[in-house]
Amino acid sequence: MNTVVDFFRLIRWLNLAIIILTQYAAAWCLSPHNSIVYFFELRFTLFVTGTVLIAAAGYILNDYMDVKLDLVNKPDKVVIGNTISRRRAMIWHSVFNGTALLIGVFLSIKIATIFLFSELLLWTYSSRLKRKFFSGNFAVAVLTAVSILVLPVFDASILWRPIIAYAVFAFLLTLIREIVKDMEDMKGDAGHNCETLPIVLGLRPTKQIIRSILLLLMLAVLAYAVREAQFIGWFFFSYGVITVLIPMIYLLIELNRADKKKDFSRLSTWCKVIMFTGIFSMLFFKIIH
Repeated sequence: MNTVVDFFRLIRWLNLAIIILTQYAAAWCLSPHNSIVYFFELRFTLFVTGTVLIAAAGYILNDYMDVKLDLVNKPDKVVIGNTISRRRAMIWHSVFNGTALLIGVFLSIKIATIFLFSELLLWTYSSRLKRKFFSGNFAVAVLTAVSILVLPVFDASILWRPIIAYAVFAFLLTLIREIVKDMEDMKGDAGHNCETLPIVLGLRPTKQIIRSILLLLMLAVLAYAVREAQFIGWFFFSYGVITVLIPMIYLLIELNRADKKKDFSRLSTWCKVIMFTGIFSMLFFKIIH
């Protein structure tokens, strides 16, 4: 039983659930599809499954590569080498990636290419980029955006304009969260020659970078909410202010106060909450159609 629970922890089941929710929400809210039958069709089910398998494989590989780091940063959460062997973890990684690639080939050459790009970038991230200055943060943010941008490639009826907006939102918020996580893991990373932003620049300059990205994101969200409110309704604007902008202001305030590992952990969780409320706003596009 512990092995099953740890396996789901290893593949970050909650993050995978968010990916599934995001893709289903976007496909339903940002396209003309109204019948629930569409979402149970073989092609769409395979598409979402392929995306989730790539993400799960990435989480497994990341933990495999970072066992020594994780023993310092989060020893109580280390799964590989304890309840799940290193060999078995890599078997699951290979099976997930291989299955996803086969699904991509079945769906289309474009989807297969995007799936392969994602797998290669995840490998490069886990093996090299994660410990490098900023490049690892950027790679994860790109992959998060790709998981949204791939939707109109799969189904041309899905609207590009809002997809790009949500992809930019996901990119910037993920970038913030990844930098915050580096601040959280600073102690362990420093002992393994990592060159992350907080190690190279220090906490204060890193916080300033996060503030800049966060302010840019807040301005983008405000501008988008005002623009779309003219078509969707001003309740969309109110929702954006209450559930996205105000939590971002809170995040900004808490960032200034944060100086301990638990503080940065809380900020990382708060980023997930904002991501969820932001993605949930897609429902407004369906309401007006």
